[in-house]
Amino acid sequence: MLSPRRSESCPGLVTHILDALARGTVDRGPHLRVFEARIAGLVQGRRRFAPDAHATSSGLEAMAALLSAMRIPAGSRIVVPAYGCGGLVPFMRSLGYRVTTVDVGEDHPFPTPALLDRACTPDVRCVVVSHLFGRAADVPALATVAHARGALLIEDGGYALGSRFAAEPAGSLADGATFRFDAGGPVHAFGGGIAIALEPEAARRLPLVTDVPPPSTGEVLSGILAEATADAARADTLRRLLLPILGSEPVRPLVEWMDGAMRLHPPDGPVRGMSNLQARLGLAAMDDLPRRLERRQSVTLGFLAALGLQGTGLAADAPDRWVPSDIVVRVPPGRDGSLLARHLRQAGIVADHGPALADDAGALAGEERPGARAWLRRAVRLPGPAIQDAAEADRVCAALQAFQGRVAI
Repeated sequence: MLSPRRSESCPGLVTHILDALARGTVDRGPHLRVFEARIAGLVQGRRRFAPDAHATSSGLEAMAALLSAMRIPAGSRIVVPAYGCGGLVPFMRSLGYRVTTVDVGEDHPFPTPALLDRACTPDVRCVVVSHLFGRAADVPALATVAHARGALLIEDGGYALGSRFAAEPAGSLADGATFRFDAGGPVHAFGGGIAIALEPEAARRLPLVTDVPPPSTGEVLSGILAEATADAARADTLRRLLLPILGSEPVRPLVEWMDGAMRLHPPDGPVRGMSNLQARLGLAAMDDLPRRLERRQSVTLGFLAALGLQGTGLAADAPDRWVPSDIVVRVPPGRDGSLLARHLRQAGIVADHGPALADDAGALAGEERPGARAWLRRAVRLPGPAIQDAAEADRVCAALQAFQGRVAI
């Protein structure tokens, strides 16, 4: 089923593209360093100086650059969460790393310190912890375990830019961090990622934007066009017209296969930089960031309230601030979310379940992780939170009221 728009539209997109073409600043230009500095300042936290941030053409390439800068050599063992991080398993194996997964807890989709302690064998050199659905994991507690075991810890920030844990911003809680800027997060730069090193020596080893080639002008423009077209297809009016067809049981398997085929694949070749045009679009999103975050949190609060739930952490001043990239609920233990997803679709609410929502990294690594399997079975993604049509949001809220008492956060 065609999911709703997952990112806010970029103000002045056509103007930015035409101006960059006229000035010859699509691939390289002055916006890159400004964008890196803005991101570094956003995740500074209590540090006296802002950390170094270096933009790349994807989130996976940012991870590759950070692992190299932190001197984690090929052949090392790396631990990744068993839920939601399936793309990391083949990617890290392609870089020559040995991958082990750690299970996640029953109450949240993150590893617990006890689970991580059992997963950290003496040969583990690095632990990656992923923030999911815009929520930040308890990285300080997990970092304590990793450091005690002689391993470094990286935050795979995903779309959690702007989230906080214990009043500290996501991206400032470990030895390094990465974020992504494709569709899904509040800072939508039509692709790209960023590597953040919080230790000075590692920061000096990160590749500068002047040292790595950016994507070509054709690659940048074709990527932006593809995402803009996909966003247009997900616009509320058009999606309502397509929903009866795409949501029908005969067509749905084909749509799910297409969604899976479009997932991010490991990059080929050396790390490449972000284009200047993407950085410019990212800066436009950051200028609009307070409104975007407020809107996402407002939509999420409304949907949860319609279900009779409270969204702790959605207040702007909450110390554990949640900036939702997805609105995810769960059915009770022992039940299967696929039934709820089907009932939601029958009520006209787009809902995703299972592999369409998150990956089973444990299965990809050949390991059975019961916590991850339980999350795959029970979790359901609602539409939003980037719905911009107030009438559409109200319609979803009204429909969700029929499902009160059937889900939990």
